[in-house]
Amino acid sequence: MWKVYGSRVSYYTGKLEAYLRYKGIPYQSLPTPYGESRMLVEKVGAVQMPIVERDDGRWMSDTTPILLQLERERPEPAILPGDQVVGFMARLIEDYGDEWLWRPAMHYRWSYAYDRLLISNILVDEVGGFSKAPRWLKRRRIAHRQFTNFVMKDGVNDATRVHVDATYLAALDAMSAMLANRPFLLGDAPSLADFGMMGPMFRHFGPDPTPAEIMRNRAPLVFE
Repeated sequence: MWKVYGSRVSYYTGKLEAYLRYKGIPYQSLPTPYGESRMLVEKVGAVQMPIVERDDGRWMSDTTPILLQLERERPEPAILPGDQVVGFMARLIEDYGDEWLWRPAMHYRWSYAYDRLLISNILVDEVGGFSKAPRWLKRRRIAHRQFTNFVMKDGVNDATRVHVDATYLAALDAMSAMLANRPFLLGDAPSLADFGMMGPMFRHFGPDPTPAEIMRNRAPLVFE
């Protein structure tokens, strides 16, 4: 039984969990132990989500190299298309999901009051145990930290907000077109592209109230 340290609302934890389930790799989902940050740095070099502790004692971090390593160890069912062109597209879409949808995902989560309240309450329960502050204060600290670091400092402001919103809408439209005549983004089986998009779609845009309503109305195939 592997241990996956992350969060049930984490972008990259959701991507990894979807892959582990597809591969049939049993794992235990655990909150990131921020109170043991020194140990995590020693094991993988940084405190981030997710971190994997394998049953053979090895540790892993960073979802893209994790998936590629596991593909070498457990090649069936494969998520890397055999066709070179389709394989390139799978890698490109995975990188797009990993890097370019992060900004709108964090914007929708922390810029809107109801979304912010919901997720900060969840994170208090998951990662706030090492702090002795009152619950309301821990929740406010989490919301302020996330909004400051991952919205304001990531360049989302009055001048860029329309563009950031449009990035999400463009992703929904492109995925809807791809899913109109096939069950997965690049064919009849999941590929690296699908798992790359699971981070933003499954763990941010899908469950967070504001982007979820947009997705249900604009892109029902993506929501499904």
